[in-house]
Amino acid sequence: MIKFFHKRKLQDEYVWFSHHIPKTAGTSLRIAYEKALGKRKVYKLYKPFEVKQAESGDLSMLPKNIKIVHGHFKPRECHEIANTVIKRAVWLRDPVQRAWSLMRHIISVQKHTNEYKLLKEVFGERLNSPDETIFHFFLTNEKLKHLRKPYRSYFSQFSLSGFDFVGVTENFAEDLERLSQLMNMRLGYQESNVRVNSKKIDTAQFKPFLKEEYAVVKKYIPY
Repeated sequence: MIKFFHKRKLQDEYVWFSHHIPKTAGTSLRIAYEKALGKRKVYKLYKPFEVKQAESGDLSMLPKNIKIVHGHFKPRECHEIANTVIKRAVWLRDPVQRAWSLMRHIISVQKHTNEYKLLKEVFGERLNSPDETIFHFFLTNEKLKHLRKPYRSYFSQFSLSGFDFVGVTENFAEDLERLSQLMNMRLGYQESNVRVNSKKIDTAQFKPFLKEEYAVVKKYIPY
């Protein structure tokens, strides 16, 4: 049996696991959680070694009295085995728009990564103004394929149907209200990590390159 909260008795009726897939408004959501509950009630699960630990089924790093666990950790069936009071929430984003946002994020703030270095080697100063040609390369280059399957990766061992809440960032305000009701707390909306005057991309033009991603989320985001 996996460890959970050091086997201390939970005081709350439930604990929410908020699974943050990169580039799906996770920062805005964390801010909303912390404003509603206070920072001590929200555990940010982002450190790579803790993510690995959690995904193996060991949640002993979590302090007592936590109400929400939020971070880049994947859902696992073993979490459910240990304690039935866990509820799960996740946000999705149109696969093309998410990939476009991720590429721009890599170009802007992840210049130390191999992914950026590859883009820089091929496109040079053109990266200062990302366009459809660069995005096409991002979606088709073999060395970048690991960046193009977040939904297949996140839900490989735990189906979307097992979540208590699934939101879509393109419908953020309304879905946040629905999450507020489920969590029985007021979650305010504050945009974060939003690029001003960023170039828009035509979703329909690039959908075929992410067809398998759309298949995973088809109940929530149409192809």
